Amino acid sequence: MLISKIGKEFGFDVVNDQKIDNLKLLFQNKTNSLVFINNCNLLRSVLDNTNIKVIIAPPDCTRPATKKVELIKAKDPKTKFFEIHDFLLKKTNFYFKKTKSNISEKATVSERAAISPFNVTIEGGAVIEDFVTIEANVHIKADSHIKSGAYIGGDGLFVIDYNGTKKIVPHGGSVFISEGAVIGPNTVIDKGLFKDTTFVGKNTVIDSLVRIAHNSSIGDNCVIAGNTSISGSTIIHDNVYIEPNATIGAKIVIGNHAQVGTGTVVIEDIPEGRHVIGRSVGHIPVIK
Repeated sequence: MLISKIGKEFGFDVVNDQKIDNLKLLFQNKTNSLVFINNCNLLRSVLDNTNIKVIIAPPDCTRPATKKVELIKAKDPKTKFFEIHDFLLKKTNFYFKKTKSNISEKATVSERAAISPFNVTIEGGAVIEDFVTIEANVHIKADSHIKSGAYIGGDGLFVIDYNGTKKIVPHGGSVFISEGAVIGPNTVIDKGLFKDTTFVGKNTVIDSLVRIAHNSSIGDNCVIAGNTSISGSTIIHDNVYIEPNATIGAKIVIGNHAQVGTGTVVIEDIPEGRHVIGRSVGHIPVIK
């Protein structure tokens, strides 16, 4: 979408019109993106990122000489950014188009499950048990099993201050559950924040009462035990075993074949093959 079209809606002029395909936070890697900064000192580093096309910045920021990036000035850049996000989500097809949900005749779906009438795909061989809730923009692949009470595709926790009140930002992303995955009872999997996908890999088994936050990715053949909390934008690679009551911090990367011990609080990346047990002060390598 051209930023000039958004400008007409919000009443700002555009000097260097740009086409944006994504909204993103600064740490994310997406092409043709709209971002915001709250400090002009960040402007130079943001301009060096060729994937960024439009920047919402404070009024005292100097407009860059380049014509490859458009600068939009706002008293509160973060609020303006999320107002644009809200407009794109609710008033346009920027994030997705509504299509009728497609549920295979070969899937087993409980009559007591609640499934969005649009933008849900459930493939053959999938099992959806009683009292499962599946929101829009969820794809469940063949032979996966969603157990009772699971909630898939709702908004995650991203809160902003808006006119003196706390507001949860509505999400525009999706959830993808791969072939043969098992989602345990009363587990919650958030959809992605922007054009982001929360992903569960093939044959991964997720126990009951697990929370998987927006934008996280879990690889193939993983086991996630009960009461584990996985924060947003976490990447868990293949064949990882996470024991009960673990807490994984945001933007953590866990390597292939790693193991996280019971009750561990993970605040730093875990290398491939490492087995850790620890608390927030750091990890203690397990001696076998």
